[in-house]
Amino acid sequence: MLGHFFYFLILSIILFAFLLRFPDLGLPSVGSTVARINGGENALPGEFPYQISLQINYVGHKSHSCGGSILNENWVLTAAHCVYQISQHAKTYVLSGKHSIYRIERTQQENRVEKIVVHENYSGKIGPNDIALLKLQSPLIFNEHVQPIDLPSKNSEVEGEVILSGWGAVHSHGRDTPDILQKATLTTIGLDVCNKAVEKYGDTKVVSSNICTGPITGGISACQGDSGGPLIKEKNGKAQLVGIVSWGVVPCGLVGAPSVYTKVSSYIDWIENVMNES
Repeated sequence: MLGHFFYFLILSIILFAFLLRFPDLGLPSVGSTVARINGGENALPGEFPYQISLQINYVGHKSHSCGGSILNENWVLTAAHCVYQISQHAKTYVLSGKHSIYRIERTQQENRVEKIVVHENYSGKIGPNDIALLKLQSPLIFNEHVQPIDLPSKNSEVEGEVILSGWGAVHSHGRDTPDILQKATLTTIGLDVCNKAVEKYGDTKVVSSNICTGPITGGISACQGDSGGPLIKEKNGKAQLVGIVSWGVVPCGLVGAPSVYTKVSSYIDWIENVMNES
């Protein structure tokens, strides 16, 4: 299976160059999730200073694969499926301070990943515990374009409007990756509604450690390339990281299909334990 993965990856690099993507998790009966915000709009420079681009270098070419969020100078939070099968021979980088994904920018910082910690109960498939921490080789330098994001209170719930950002695909089949960071305002939906919406695409269930967003009327959703990136809730004028883009249905933004996230508040103890012990 791993050999097939490398074969696909090398072919993708040769044929598609800048369009290289690791497949996000999706419902098997429909396809993989793709990573750009379908139905989003351009973010302003520096609007999401905690947003990073996770980039992998296998054969001399480095390109965006997933998003992530800065927790402090040394640690970044992302989805487990983004890093679960990265080869020991690959070089993994966190690029912060980015607005354009294709251009070198004076605001950007590039840091090599020293250590990857995947949640011990992540199965490698669609499901719970899709969360991972990345320890950087050297600390980030904070400024107006590179900042950490606050975590929510342990086991707190999320309701109402939330904001998604990322460089995921902007069209439903996930083939067009934007140059400029995208954003979209979404609304959370209950887990009962979410499960009823996804059950027609397969037997995967959302659980209490997930968050779901609509609108299930279609048109706006996370897409391929958004994986691992932040879903935030503004509280008292400050952003809190409430979700990590986990999985969804392709075509992105399909009527009746929500986007599914790892609920960060369910993993506060795990996050703190990993960072304190490493």
